[in-house]
Amino acid sequence: MKSPLLYLLEVLFCSGLLLAFYRLLLVRKVSFRACRRYLVAAVFLSAVIPALDIPLYPARTVVYPLPLIGAPPAENLVQATGEVPAAGPAVTSGWRRISRTVAVGGYLTAVFLSLGFLAVRMVGIRRLRRRSHLTDCGAYTLAEHPQIATPFSFLHTVFLGGGYEGRRRMIVLCHEASHVRHRHSAERIAVELVRSLFWFNPFVWIAGRWLREVHEWEADRDVLDAGYGLTEYRTVIFHQLFGYSPDMACGLNHSLTKKRFAMMTQFKKRRFALARLGAALPVVASMMLFCSFTVRPAEVPVSSHSADRHVATVHIGPGGTIAFNGRPVTTGELERFIAAEREKLSEADRAKMVVVIQADKDTPVDDLANAMEASRRANALRLQFRTDASDPGVDRMLPPDLSRLPADGKVKVIVPRVGGFEGTYKIEERNLFLVHIDGSGAVTAGQAFREKSVSPEELPALIRAFILNADDDPAMSEKQVKEFDLPGGGVMNCPVSEGIVLLDTAPGASFGRYLEVQRLIAQSFGSIRNDVSQRQFGADYASLAEPERQVVARAVPLKLTEPRLYE
Repeated sequence: MKSPLLYLLEVLFCSGLLLAFYRLLLVRKVSFRACRRYLVAAVFLSAVIPALDIPLYPARTVVYPLPLIGAPPAENLVQATGEVPAAGPAVTSGWRRISRTVAVGGYLTAVFLSLGFLAVRMVGIRRLRRRSHLTDCGAYTLAEHPQIATPFSFLHTVFLGGGYEGRRRMIVLCHEASHVRHRHSAERIAVELVRSLFWFNPFVWIAGRWLREVHEWEADRDVLDAGYGLTEYRTVIFHQLFGYSPDMACGLNHSLTKKRFAMMTQFKKRRFALARLGAALPVVASMMLFCSFTVRPAEVPVSSHSADRHVATVHIGPGGTIAFNGRPVTTGELERFIAAEREKLSEADRAKMVVVIQADKDTPVDDLANAMEASRRANALRLQFRTDASDPGVDRMLPPDLSRLPADGKVKVIVPRVGGFEGTYKIEERNLFLVHIDGSGAVTAGQAFREKSVSPEELPALIRAFILNADDDPAMSEKQVKEFDLPGGGVMNCPVSEGIVLLDTAPGASFGRYLEVQRLIAQSFGSIRNDVSQRQFGADYASLAEPERQVVARAVPLKLTEPRLYE
């Protein structure tokens, strides 16, 4: 989302460009109607185009609405027994906060004053109409009152004072009827409303003045086309020159200039008028390209959870060679480079940093272990695995480095070992679901001492049944009913599984198989999250707003651990 200052600068740029185009190619060269419509459209387009945000996606980008594995540490490998401090948003300094408040307050005050003056003027015209003698003239309503010094029109009403007889009355009514017929007042109101919101934009004020000018030119032309003489009409205008009418109205009292008199005799519709109007299309298209379109990079697939993350890329090549952001590095240097990239970010953005690990499908998983460990030791815990730039990838959250945990005892970590499970967090046997990938890519899965060979397609259903434990089998995962506060108020009671999936991958297994199993594990948890989301909010998990999605993620935590991360 662009900043307010950038938006305002783009508004000034667009409005200035559109008015420059009008002055150079349209004024006095196309019809009055075309000039009017262009000016009104220019005022609105200059406000709308910078507000648009139209993303351009590379052709090969694949968008996944549901992140496959994207859980905070408390859902994966970290079990919190107390509040874990999180990085808060950056605090704006005092003077900046005060200046921003003053600027917003000044802007809103000017907007309300401008809209208030507009309302007062319109109410004054309405009161004058009520006090006047009204005559239905078909195309308009004639309101006559002695206090009206100068004739004017507003919407469908023509206001006329006393002393107008004969041809002078007919000329004046012809002029004002032209304003009514062409709906000049409605255009004036529309531009006034935009000007109230963008009062700081000088181009909007200029557009309003030019629009009033075109209105008068068009009404003058209609009077002369009706058969009234040029000299006679100019005499009537001189008589009205020192009169008064509300500035929201259309009348004969606008500044008399040589330009207006010249238009009565010199205006001729130029050739190629349609081509001149058509030339505005490339101008508008250019403004949209400059102000509205946002190019999303192809390097990292865009999802609802990763659009605002800072990304660093680690490429694992043949023989275990490593490149960090395209630069060859050694295994020993990788941790330092990841940490340096992380240090460039603010405290709030560091938690969003994603390390993308890319390798060919046939790369042994063991070659990735060093990159994962370097990222973990650099405290960059969000990973994304993928095989190439077009692969949407799989998101993972690593456990934190044990040596970097706070010493206050508030965080406890699952520490699996080959001979059992030891550490500060005790895992009951019934809460553990084992998934093993051997060197040939074969998969076995099940609870301890009940593992069996399975096909990859069977895995999501097995994990789902283990986590849900719909029959409350005492040999399967435990559940605890917990209460969650909902964003809009109220609470949600939901059974939360204690089940943990342990993924054990042999060093010779391929990265492609490892990635596939990771996806299937995520798919099982994702289906459970969708069920909870539909039941509580009536929508899929992917379509929820972020606060609602966080509630569902806490109710269905994705707990996944890998023994090789602790070896």
